[in-house]
Order: sequence, then structure tokens, then C-alpha cells
Amino acid sequence: KNFSTEEDCLLVSAWLNVGIDPIQGVDQSQGTYWGRIYDYFHADRTFESTRTTISLMNRWSGIQHDVNLFCGCVTRIQDRNRSGSRVDDKIAEACALFKSEDRKNRKFTLMHCWNILKDKPKWMERQKEITCAKKKQATRNRRQRPFQVPHQENLLPQMPVVQMLNHQEDRMERRKTKKS
Repeated sequence: KNFSTEEDCLLVSAWLNVGIDPIQGVDQSQGTYWGRIYDYFHADRTFESTRTTISLMNRWSGIQHDVNLFCGCVTRIQDRNRSGSRVDDKIAEACALFKSEDRKNRKFTLMHCWNILKDKPKWMERQKEITCAKKKQATRNRRQRPFQVPHQENLLPQMPVVQMLNHQEDRMERRKTKKS
């Protein structure tokens, strides 16, 4: 069964609240962390749901992936800096960009999650971490790219080997005759 909008919003809220709890902090195992998200999700729900910890983890992974991609689309649209563009126009363009770049040509269906996450410090910090990690990876990839030496045959004139040998012999004979 697909997650409802209400379930998505509660899961996002659980992720935001469990991670910023000053008592627990970030020093907790993944099992403890997701157990707390599960508890928060089921304690605060006002609807019927039998979601397991694993289903919440999987759904969060999908939400995080798609909202991250959408944030990238929004950033690229905003960086174009078109005068006269309204916020609604930019969001619509970002939705179109998301769809055009998606391998399965999917629409962005998590606007309700993005609206909750976009201005939250925890999400914004996560976005910075992802951006920095991508930049470091790109730099590392550039550094690791080996210098490619052109193939020897590309450095030599394009003539058959026999012809090259004959040419070299001719040059040697000419030198001998010049010296005598």
C-alpha cells in the first residue's frame, strides 16, 4: 500500500524532531534512531497505519532522494536569475526540470514534503553536506583521472611500416654519401 500524504508529512516531522532532540542528539545507532522515529510516527498519528520500521526507513530514503533532486532543480532554476519570474513560476519550472531529468519521466509528487523541509535548518544543513560531498567527489575524480598518452601510432606519420623502413634506410645512405 502506498504512503498517504498524511503519512509522508508525519514521517518528515518524525525525522526532523528525532534528529534535533538535544537529549538524544546525533550519537545513536541506526537501530535506535529509526526505533525512535517509529515510536514518534505511531504515537502522533491521527490515522490508521501499520507501518514497520523498515517501511518507514524505505519511504524516508525515497523521500530524501527525490526531494534532494528537486532541491537541485530549484537551485538551478533560481541560479538562472530571470527577472520578472515569480516564485510559483520557478517552482513549476523546477517540476518540469525534475520530470525531464528523471529516468522514468516521473513527476515530482512530494511537494508536501518539500514544503515542510525546505526552510528547516536540519534539512538545509543536510543539503550543504550533500553539496560539499559532491564537490569533493568531483575534485577527487578529476585528480584520479590518469594522464592519457596518445597511442604511438598516432604520433607517427601515417605510412606503412615497410615504407618507413625504406625511408629511414634512404636517409642513412644520404648521410653516408655526404660524409664521403
